[in-house]
Amino acid sequence: MKTGKWQLIKAFFGHNQALLAAVLASGLLFNLTALFIPVAIGKFYEFLFNLHSKRLQLLEGLGWLQDEGFSQFLLFFTALVVLRFVLEFTNRYLIGIAGERFVRDLREQLFAHQLQVVYPVYEEKGIGRYLLRFSGDLKSVYNYLTRGILRFVQDVLLLLIFWVLVAWLSLPFALVILAFGLLSAGILYRLNKRVYVYSQDRRNRRAGLLSFVSTRLRAILSVKVFNKYTPELKRYQKRSARLYQAGRQFQRITSLVYALIPAITYLLVALLMAVVYFYYLPGKGPMPDQTTFLVLILLSLSLLPAMRRVLRVSVVWKLGDISFTKLVRILELPAEGTSLPPEKTADLSSLRFANVSFGYQSEQPVFRHLDFALTFPGAYLFNGRPGAGKSTLLKLLLGVYRPQAGTIYYGEQPHTAMSESTIRRFFAVVSDSLPLYGSTVYEAIVYSRNAQRRKRATEMLDLLQQHEPASLHLALDDNIGDLGGNLTYGQQRLLMYARALLTNKPVLVLEKPLAGLRSKTSDLLMAELNKRAGNKMIIVLDSHDPGGFIWQAKYKLTKGKAEQQL
Repeated sequence: MKTGKWQLIKAFFGHNQALLAAVLASGLLFNLTALFIPVAIGKFYEFLFNLHSKRLQLLEGLGWLQDEGFSQFLLFFTALVVLRFVLEFTNRYLIGIAGERFVRDLREQLFAHQLQVVYPVYEEKGIGRYLLRFSGDLKSVYNYLTRGILRFVQDVLLLLIFWVLVAWLSLPFALVILAFGLLSAGILYRLNKRVYVYSQDRRNRRAGLLSFVSTRLRAILSVKVFNKYTPELKRYQKRSARLYQAGRQFQRITSLVYALIPAITYLLVALLMAVVYFYYLPGKGPMPDQTTFLVLILLSLSLLPAMRRVLRVSVVWKLGDISFTKLVRILELPAEGTSLPPEKTADLSSLRFANVSFGYQSEQPVFRHLDFALTFPGAYLFNGRPGAGKSTLLKLLLGVYRPQAGTIYYGEQPHTAMSESTIRRFFAVVSDSLPLYGSTVYEAIVYSRNAQRRKRATEMLDLLQQHEPASLHLALDDNIGDLGGNLTYGQQRLLMYARALLTNKPVLVLEKPLAGLRSKTSDLLMAELNKRAGNKMIIVLDSHDPGGFIWQAKYKLTKGKAEQQL
């Protein structure tokens, strides 16, 4: 189903109706108190100079504006200010909570989808370009909801009430405000088109620079060993300079917009002064009384912040549209399917490749009409020179890649009838292409955490490390660093075995099974694996026969085929 900006917003409002109602109600009450304060100040002006406004007399039916003494008025005015404070705090807090909740839901939806995006997308586009989506773009989305929708709706409602009140007090004032507001909105609309263009260019360059930094730092050892500090720094400086120029253009246009908005609001005040001087003073229209003039001026001044926000909101919309476009594009990336019911995939009596072909873009096919069948249980070897397709075969087995032709059968089920997550329920893998992750050893080797699993994990570590030097022994709470960066290669391999064996899945796939292991530890693992081969399928991918296994069959990967040798 196609996902769009308004689908996301409507879904959020649909699931948070009570919060939305509270925001709108508190905003309406806050707006009313904001309008009553200038009127109350006008009433004080009457008290002070013993004046009587015909317009304000119509409001005396509310009770608190009746001439019953200054003390009662002052008490009410103080209560009105306190009420305005409480309502403004409540409204701001609720709008902030709505924004935080929307961003929380969206970032969780984004991460959940990114975990399901098909792997070839990451191979093609890399990882770094997606990092910005959790920072700058989500901030713009937050502003879009809070300032571009919720606050904007409140401000428009406030200005409408204000305009009706002004029209009741002075129709010429109201018409001038309406005409000038429409003219100003048209000017800002044209300027904000340029804001959109410059902002999009700036964000794209910033995302590209982040991706550049991410890839270089991930390959920092190569940069150092091959003395590429100077060329990489120059490339970075060129990209940084282009980002700087894009930033200058963006700052120029946004500064113009933000400086123009207060100028527009004060020009409106100047126009209202001109109306008084050139229309009312010469007697071209009925002159409002002094109190009405004061209320009009106070209302106009108190509404300036709302007018500025309304005039600025198109900038928020433009920036938010850019961010929504990028985020929605991620949500629409192809994703892996959901699991099928377990009873449909419980049988794994065999694995069979039937006429399977696969290749990468702009390259020769890795496999052409690949055919073989593996029966459960047993140990199987697939060997071949580098580039023969061992890693590709692993990804095909796990559903990371889908065949471009042919079918993979898991038991009697074809791969087309199974989701990727269902396929992976069968497999535990030891491979350098599947790094360790997590903060500690325990997080790296277990799927879920409870007391029973912790006990099993401790026993597995004790088993696998019994021939390792005491100085290299790992405990469950030891820190492993970023993707196991604190560990030796041998320690990483042992934890990969612990992770695979603790899952107790029916198929073990081992890529270069003895790489990085001491001879005694290798012998120990061989004994353990052969012991498990009676009720598991073990698939070994290596450039040669590692020895020690009792093979059910051996296959050589060559020329896109799997030639059986045993």
